[in-house]
Amino acid sequence: MTTQTHTGRIYVACLASYNAGILHGEWIEVTEFADDLKARVQAMLDRSPEPYAEEWAIHDHEGFDRLSEYEDLDDLAERVGYWEQYGQDEVEAYISHFGDFDEDKFQDRYCGTCENYHNAQRRWACDRFNELDLCHFTDDQKATFWNYADEDHILREMEHYTSFISCVTNNHTCYIFDNYC
Repeated sequence: MTTQTHTGRIYVACLASYNAGILHGEWIEVTEFADDLKARVQAMLDRSPEPYAEEWAIHDHEGFDRLSEYEDLDDLAERVGYWEQYGQDEVEAYISHFGDFDEDKFQDRYCGTCENYHNAQRRWACDRFNELDLCHFTDDQKATFWNYADEDHILREMEHYTSFISCVTNNHTCYIFDNYC
């Protein structure tokens, strides 16, 4: 797992202004400090042209795979903290596939990355198939099998029917997760 510079922003809109037909909001860079994030949202609400502005919603985002309109700011800050620890793309790929981030399950499930999605995924599946299903054959029998095997079909079977591996592609990188942890 690599630590990388992260970038994540949310566009927070004032709902009092929105309901009055006025667009009032602000792009806010998300950090792992929830109190700072809450203060910036409150400052945006304080500058609202509508009186008694209290409610807000996230109307857009950058750097996140998915967010709800009413994402909890504490959870959002915690998520960015995980970016610092495990890498932004890795965390977002996990969330894209499994939903909510669970640090313990992430550590158990994360197998790494590969740059060439199809070839590396096929090679990985064939290695696992070789270890699991051909271990009682001799080397000659294994070589004969692989001369006639359809590696793409084996990959599809392992990925779709057994759900043993998951490959989430983001920016031409494949993030591999073990579904059975």
